[in-house]
Amino acid sequence: MKFWCIKHKHFSSTILRTWCYEVEANNKPTDGKVDNLFCDEYRNYFKNYEEAKKFENSLRKKGS
Repeated sequence: MKFWCIKHKHFSSTILRTWCYEVEANNKPTDGKVDNLFCDEYRNYFKNYEEAKKFENSLRKKGS
C-alpha cells in the first residue's frame, strides 16, 4: 500500500523544515518523534496525498 509521510523539523530558532514523500508499507506506519541535539523531528503518515499536503500547509502557516 502507498502512504504519504510529512517529515517536519522544528529548531530552537523556530525554523521549520518540511518534506513530503511517498512510503510503501503493508500497514500505515506509526506517527513518531525523534529528539536530537539540533531539532525535534516528527513524522506523520497519511493515506492520501491531499491529506498530507493539507497538513504540511497548516504546519507552514504556523511556522511563519
